[in-house]
Formats: sequence, C-alpha cells, structure tokens
Amino acid sequence: MKKSSKGLIIFLLLLALVVGCSKSKPREFKSEKLGFSLSFPENWEDKYFIEENDTSLSVYFKPKEKLDHTGGLFFTIIKKTDDLNEEMYDSIYDVERYFEANGVTYFIGGPTDLNFPENHPELNVFLDMKSKIPEIYFSVNEKNGKAGK
Repeated sequence: MKKSSKGLIIFLLLLALVVGCSKSKPREFKSEKLGFSLSFPENWEDKYFIEENDTSLSVYFKPKEKLDHTGGLFFTIIKKTDDLNEEMYDSIYDVERYFEANGVTYFIGGPTDLNFPENHPELNVFLDMKSKIPEIYFSVNEKNGKAGK
C-alpha cells in the first residue's frame, strides 16, 4: 500500500473517531416530585440550572458572567390548576402547551420577552440553547403517556 493511501486511511479513521465522539449525548434530569424526566443536550452541561418545588420546575441559563438582574429563564413546567394564569407565559415555539404524567396535567411556558440582556457576551449561547427547548420538551419520559398530546 502506498504511503499516501495509508495516510488517507489513518486520517479518515481519526476523523470518524472525532465525529463519533462529538455526537451529543443527552443528560437526564429526573423529577421525583413531579413524576417525569427531561433529557438535556450534552452541550448544555454546566450552562443551566433547575429550580424545582412541589408544583413546578423552571430551567434557567447559567452564564459564566453573572447577570446584573434575574433573567435567563428558558421555560417553566407547572401543574395545571384552576388558578394558573397561563397568560403570564408565552408558548414554546410550536409545542403543545400541556402534557400528562402520572395522572397530572402539566403546562409548559416560557417568558413573554427575551428575558436576557441583549448586550451580554453570552447572548448567542443563550439563543442557541433556547432553540433546543422543543427537543427537551419532546424528551419528557413519563409513565402514563407522551409529551405533546
């Protein structure tokens, strides 16, 4: 075999290894309180945090540079009740606003504005992550059905 052919084969094998290793692996967050789990893209690691209580969870951007104010909300998932004011939340792209887990109906919504400073150096990271929210929504694993009913 010629040296150039061997070099090309080695290059292609290394390229395949790099591409194969760079594929995104989801990171699962399981909510024991609410009864479902979400899968987050691997490239979200260390870039978000979750606040959870007995009736809801909210997912926020965690920038390297601290924000001067609160902000960076990606979305909130809330148990649907009669007193839930859904008008306080915007829809998440074209995803269904409700799903069911363990016999409980949940509402998903996001902020009604950008909710992140337009002059922040990580704005593009925030916007790129925000564009992945439908993938996270459709990853909902629950025992009694699927998201987007």
